[in-house]
Amino acid sequence: MQTRPGAAPSARRVEPKQQRGDIQGMRALAVLLVMMSHAAVPGFAGGFVGVDVFFVISGFLITGILVRESDRTGRISIASFYARRARRILPAGTVVLVATVAVSALVYTAGRLEQTVDHVIWAAFFAANIYSARSGSDYFSEESFRTPVLHFWSLAVEEQFYLVWPALIALVLFALRRWTRRRATGEVPAAELRRTRLRWLVLTVTVIGGVSLAWSVHQTQAEPISAYYSSLTRGWELCVGALLALCAGSVARLPGAVKAAASWLGLVAIAVAAYRFSSATPFPGYQALLPVLGAALLLGGGIEGPRRGARVLLDVAPLRWVGDISYSLYLWHWPFLVLPAVYLARDLTLGERVVTMVGATAVAWLSYRFVETPIRESRRLAHRRGPALALWPAAALTVVAVALLPGPGALATRAEAPVPGGQNVSVSSDPAVNAVSAAVTQARAKQPLPEALTPSLKELESDISLLPSSCTVERDDPTVRSCVLGDTKAKRTVVIFGDSHAVMWLRPIEKLAEEHGWRVIPFRKAGCFPLDASLWWGAKQRVYTECDTWRENAYAQIAKAKPDMIITSGLLNFSLADPATGKPVTGPKATRLLKDGLSSSLARLNEITPNVHVIGGTPFLAKAAADCLGSTSATMATCVRAPGKNILERNALWSAATKQVNGDFIDPVPWLCYQSKCPVVVGNIIVYRDSHHITTTYAATLERQLESRLHL
Repeated sequence: MQTRPGAAPSARRVEPKQQRGDIQGMRALAVLLVMMSHAAVPGFAGGFVGVDVFFVISGFLITGILVRESDRTGRISIASFYARRARRILPAGTVVLVATVAVSALVYTAGRLEQTVDHVIWAAFFAANIYSARSGSDYFSEESFRTPVLHFWSLAVEEQFYLVWPALIALVLFALRRWTRRRATGEVPAAELRRTRLRWLVLTVTVIGGVSLAWSVHQTQAEPISAYYSSLTRGWELCVGALLALCAGSVARLPGAVKAAASWLGLVAIAVAAYRFSSATPFPGYQALLPVLGAALLLGGGIEGPRRGARVLLDVAPLRWVGDISYSLYLWHWPFLVLPAVYLARDLTLGERVVTMVGATAVAWLSYRFVETPIRESRRLAHRRGPALALWPAAALTVVAVALLPGPGALATRAEAPVPGGQNVSVSSDPAVNAVSAAVTQARAKQPLPEALTPSLKELESDISLLPSSCTVERDDPTVRSCVLGDTKAKRTVVIFGDSHAVMWLRPIEKLAEEHGWRVIPFRKAGCFPLDASLWWGAKQRVYTECDTWRENAYAQIAKAKPDMIITSGLLNFSLADPATGKPVTGPKATRLLKDGLSSSLARLNEITPNVHVIGGTPFLAKAAADCLGSTSATMATCVRAPGKNILERNALWSAATKQVNGDFIDPVPWLCYQSKCPVVVGNIIVYRDSHHITTTYAATLERQLESRLHL
């Protein structure tokens, strides 16, 4: 398909015939920042902004190519554009996806392999970002399953942008051609008409970019996970590069000293973002302005720029070489970090991560030399659009065919773990304690995992007790919402009060309530532990004031409900804030605040009803359960750990505060640990949904224990 928009704006050359060495250096800078961030190299926590640098470069180069094509030929060939993109991105991308599936089949168990294959197929159709957003996979969270193709999200964003960008530019130019024809009476110089078209293109790109930036700021606050992956929240970054390409002629006329200063300022802005940003930085939103504008300054400063600009650092042979292989290096580095750790069933050390990056660089060069370059520079494909365009369906079908083949991980079965001698000897009258004791015995013997785990690894993250949306309160919302569950017509009422750790016991409590004629009213707020003390909100680096407000209002609402019983619980691994300074506190002062806050909260609940039950805090795993169990080398011993001194000490304080009001403290640790070992699997049931929430399935197995302790 070709469009004839007429004479395009005469934007001065934005990319010389010879490749700009400083742009190759920028590509190297971008990919190295991403690699160091992913490898957790100290000082580069914000290196993920390298992706934003890539976006600006892409918007700059692609828009410049399209404008120059229109200027040169009077048309934009959309078919030729996609043929060039196919030769550029599909060969290496397809090889990486196929290789990742093959290795994943060797190292992942069936559930994890299935999730990986799903993501690979979405990536093959340039929709990896949509998959990640829909699955709720937090890019920065170690609690989320980060597949070995997670990084394909950025490639998907670019291709979704390019799905509409050439047609949009062609449409604008075509519309302007018709408009200027009506005005071109022979008295208006052609140069003025070209300037008019340029102004309209700049205006169009500015409006689109502005809307995208505004949406990015909004979504980063409202839905941070989906915002991170969205092409709608990232589009403005490519628009910044596009605007620079359109304004390249004006930029080129700036004094050399100004452009040199701009390039150095841009380099500093990117460096500051890479050093200061972290996983706690809300992103993209307005924070992305720093690296994006920095990249634009760096690019603009290099347009016919003086040698004394930042190009003196970027336009050097080693960085140009890394820039040449940057695309392949970006594709290969993430699987090299993820898959060895899965195989070893542990985190890699810093030294090991550096070694894997060296290996990824070597493979990336081979990919560039023998896969990327031959196809991109193929004369046959360059002069015949049909075969080049055919690469799109061929690549997708190849990946899908390989991905759907059953691999060793999918077919692997595990024998039921044999019962070691003495396992059936009861150590307690509580069957849950005996089951945990047996699991610890199996773990010490490094027994294989059961053949069928419940829930499956694919279903694990969703094995959660969810409240109706009408009574769900997010972290930044101080509103108190509640709903009635269980036997809604019952006269007796039990209130559940706390955070997500309180609600994780909801399923067995709700079932017992239905059996025995109680109605259940949950009061839950994310991350809001039930004690009268201010919490420190690490992600926001401030006091969690919304929790304070919600808690006070919740007491009033609980009192109005006139409950016959109150059950409270929460996540014990929290930080307290100093009421005087508003800063996080540790040590003896934190202990005093904790004791006073627990006593105060339980006393207030006791005033509402003397029937108060506390379900203590649960131990933590070293990492998410699915990461422990997703490797083919995993055993019953993988990720087993001690309950943790902090949890035991805080449970003891909570127990003492409960006794002060004659309440009942229910310690869940014996249902989860035995002899200072907390197994991930008990029987064939996975205990933890992540690293600290227990699964709803496992909570349901403790129904009778809770019935006995709660006296429902």
